[in-house]
Amino acid sequence: MQFSGYWVSQQDSTITVLPDYFDETDLSEKSHWTEAHQNEDPSCPAGYIKPKSVLLDVARRLVQMHPHIAAANAEPMNEEFSVNSLEDFGLLCLKLLPERGYGDEP
Repeated sequence: MQFSGYWVSQQDSTITVLPDYFDETDLSEKSHWTEAHQNEDPSCPAGYIKPKSVLLDVARRLVQMHPHIAAANAEPMNEEFSVNSLEDFGLLCLKLLPERGYGDEP
């Protein structure tokens, strides 16, 4: 059986998302069969079935590359937040990510 998903990779400052298909032998039991990792090396592409996991991985990589994003997102959202640009929308998404650690919810 094949499942549609995405590979997320990074070369220097470029993050790439590539659509692909996975079969059950690509997916890990540890992730409840929703992720594929070529090995434990973070420089290798990571595969995901869930689009939310793709977005979380891309966000994590962006924050690692741009510490000022993490600084802008350091405080929890407890007041009105205006969204007037794509950058504002991206910051809002980061603020609303689960546990603010850019990890997936259980």
